[in-house]
Amino acid sequence: MKKEHKTWLIVDAKTGKFRVLSPKISLKNLKSKLKPTEVPIDLTMNVEVPETPILKAHGEIKLTQVQISELLLEEIEDDDDKQP
Repeated sequence: MKKEHKTWLIVDAKTGKFRVLSPKISLKNLKSKLKPTEVPIDLTMNVEVPETPILKAHGEIKLTQVQISELLLEEIEDDDDKQP
């Protein structure tokens, strides 16, 4: 997915500091908010966000006959314990 973002990047030529202002401000209104040492830069950034990959997993569980028997016995015992 690609997105384009526009904003004003304000650079103070004297101090070297940067600030960002809303892209909704017109150039006329912007100039009234600037210090004499500030330079407005109309900044457009194209941001490309990669698609989220779909992860897959595959596995296998192997139980021995003894393990299966133990699981069954545990379930039977649990059922007996739950009955009044």
